[in-house]
Order: sequence, then C-alpha cells, then structure tokens
Amino acid sequence: MRTLRYFIFTLLFYYNTTYVVAQQSHGFTSSKISFTQIEDTVIKHELATFTTAGKDIFQNSLSGTQLTEIPISNCSESYVSFYKYWGKGHSEIRLYFKQNPQNITLDSIYVVIKSHLWVRIPNHTFMGINQLYPCPIIPDNKRKKIYSPHYRAFQSKDQLRYYIYLQGGSDSNRYEATWVISGSRYAAFVADYIPLN
Repeated sequence: MRTLRYFIFTLLFYYNTTYVVAQQSHGFTSSKISFTQIEDTVIKHELATFTTAGKDIFQNSLSGTQLTEIPISNCSESYVSFYKYWGKGHSEIRLYFKQNPQNITLDSIYVVIKSHLWVRIPNHTFMGINQLYPCPIIPDNKRKKIYSPHYRAFQSKDQLRYYIYLQGGSDSNRYEATWVISGSRYAAFVADYIPLN
C-alpha cells in the first residue's frame, strides 16, 4: 500500500511539474507547428483569415469562414486582456508579460470560455515568447475602443474554437504565434515567421 501511494504521488508530481523545453534563439519551443503543417481544414481556413502565413496561401478560399473578434478590454505594458459577453456567458483571455533584463517575455496565459470553462495553455508553448510591441495604453478616463493588430483573439461562429494571436520577436526577426482552443481544450500552438518588407 505504501508503495502504491509513493507511485501515485510520483505520478502526480511529475504530471504537475512543468517541463520546459530548451529555448531556441527565436523564442519558440519544439512544440510549435507551422501553418502549413495543420491538417484540420476548418482550423486552417479560420487561421487563414487573420494570420500572415494563411493569407498568402488561402486568399481565394475564405468566403464561408466567419470568426468573431473578442475585443481588447484593457491593456498595459505588462498585460493584455480580452473580454466578450455572448448572451449566455462571457469569454475572457489574459496575456501576462514579465520584464527581463534585456527584453519583455510572455509569462502566462489565462483563458476562461463560456463563463466557467478554464482552459489550461501549456507553459512550454509560450515560455520565451518576446513581446515586440507593447499594447497601446489608453487612460482609464477615456472609454475608447482599444485595437492592436499585434494582439488579437477570435471565436468561431459555432463557438467551438478560439484563437489567441500575437506578434513577437524582434525588429529583424518577427513571428506570429497563435494558440488554438478546440472544444474546451488546448489544441495547438502555431507559429510562423513574418517576412520583412
């Protein structure tokens, strides 16, 4: 019995311990996939509506794809918050950043969909992602709509898929990163370089 408890404890400890994959110089982990590697055609077509990699490939085949953007509700240099009330509930997404000696990196992602479903995004998918552009800061006394092409979130028309998008990297090495939620679970981390113009 004691051995069984030790075994269960070890499994739980191992499961709850975050294994961080060694970071490469661009900030990606080995768990990312490229847009071209996505096999699910619905997800691929929906990503194509807002990603640079997708727009180049699926320019003419997007007529039936509809996404609703979840607007930025608040932001600063240390976080970006998205919030949308849907009638039967709400969706809330928060990106938190931390200041490092040489850069600002993504520190955590908090996602609640349909008012009560918390979606866990694996740490190794966002560790080391550099913040390239801070969110535009709007003073609290001005209730203007906040928009940034560098931070976006979307929900599919059927409310089954969610997408969290950001642009990161450096001025000479930019990339776009998207976290895909399907159903109520994390599905994929898609990342591609953005060509310099």
